[in-house]
Amino acid sequence: MIRSIALPRVWVACPVCGSDDAVTVLREIVGDAHRVYARECPLDVQGGEALVRCRCCGMAYINPQPRLPANLASYPPSEETAYFAATRQERVGGAEHLLALLEQRLGSRGRLFDIGCGDGALLSVALERGWQADGIEASASLVAQLDANGLVEHVQLGRAEALAGDDARYDAVVLLNVLEHTLEPAAVLGEAVRVLRPGGLLAVHVPNYAWGRLWGRRWHQLQPLEHKHYFAPRTLHRLLVRVGLMPLARFGLPPASPARARLQRFLAAFGLWPGSGLGMLATRRR
Repeated sequence: MIRSIALPRVWVACPVCGSDDAVTVLREIVGDAHRVYARECPLDVQGGEALVRCRCCGMAYINPQPRLPANLASYPPSEETAYFAATRQERVGGAEHLLALLEQRLGSRGRLFDIGCGDGALLSVALERGWQADGIEASASLVAQLDANGLVEHVQLGRAEALAGDDARYDAVVLLNVLEHTLEPAAVLGEAVRVLRPGGLLAVHVPNYAWGRLWGRRWHQLQPLEHKHYFAPRTLHRLLVRVGLMPLARFGLPPASPARARLQRFLAAFGLWPGSGLGMLATRRR
């Protein structure tokens, strides 16, 4: 029999505009994976979560937000390992595509910082292409794997809200499928801006709620214990501007076919972005 646990929940303001005026979109979100894990031992979470939308800016987020104790995770270590192994090839292809975009816009390779670097797929590709690359990762088990793969000297164990390193040190900073997990997205982006040089590039990729809201409870990215914030093009753009960045263009991961890429660029001109993933390139104002 699986035991249950009551998690603490915290009321938060909108992470984009700071308003506390929101309307509930979905109540009692539970799903098949409403569990936390003490290593491999599952615990059912009591109650469900609510998805709300800010009346001022339209941002969607979980409120109140569940808080996991340090000894619990929203997935077991075996699932984490299996996920990174199964998606490695796809993520390497996405890294090649993204790094080519950064190189084209910067005009050269330089220093790159990967926030939430996971198993080091992007770091490995960046180093092979001639970048000087560093990263940060909150999972101790993933950092241990990086040590086994010879990448540990490039990675620090820690959280994205408090980065080590000098101001304006990097030419490019990358956050791939990280921002939706964080407790304070604006603080994380603020740290990214701090270590990014003026004129440098930031690349952020998140689940696209503009697509996901069409699916409601059936959207596979609706994971309230893990994904706390749900960005659409307009809300992500607004948050980037708020922290001192100037959005430049959108991108997809994995890279789209030429025909689909043309369609994406056409629809982006009208403020739309098809697909379940949303990427934005932005530059730090000089």
